[in-house]
Amino acid sequence: MRAHVERLAVSAAAVTAVTGAVFGLKAVAPVFGLSILYLLAVLPVAVLYGLAYALGVSIASMLAFNFFFLPPLHTLALTDAENWVALAVFVVTSVVVSELATRARRRAFAAAEADSLRRSDAAKTAVLHAVSHDLRSPLTAIR
Repeated sequence: MRAHVERLAVSAAAVTAVTGAVFGLKAVAPVFGLSILYLLAVLPVAVLYGLAYALGVSIASMLAFNFFFLPPLHTLALTDAENWVALAVFVVTSVVVSELATRARRRAFAAAEADSLRRSDAAKTAVLHAVSHDLRSPLTAIR
C-alpha cells in the first residue's frame, strides 16, 4: 500500500513539474509545441512503474495541458481534435515504453537466473571432481 501511494505521489509530481516547466517556457515557445514535454513525465513513470501508472500519467498530462494552456483556459473542454491526438500519443507512448521496460526486466531476470544456474553447475562439477579424486586414491592404494 505504501509503495502504491509513493508511486502515485511520484507520478503526480512528474506531471506537476512538467506543467511548471511548460508554464515557464510558454513565453519563449509555442504552447502546442511544449506539449511534447509531458513525455518527460510519461516515459520515466512507464519505465519505473509500468503501464497502469503510465496510463494515469498520460491522462493527467493531457488534462493538465488542456486545463492550463489550451483555450478556453481553466476548463476541461475536450472538443478539439488536438486534445484527443495528444492523449492518443501519450497513451501509445505509455504502452510501448512500459512494454519495452517489462521485456528488459524479464530478460535481465532470465540472464541472472541463467548465470546463477551456470555457477551452480560449475560448483557441483568441482565438488564431484574432488570427491571422485578422493575416492580414487584409496582404491588405488588398496590395489
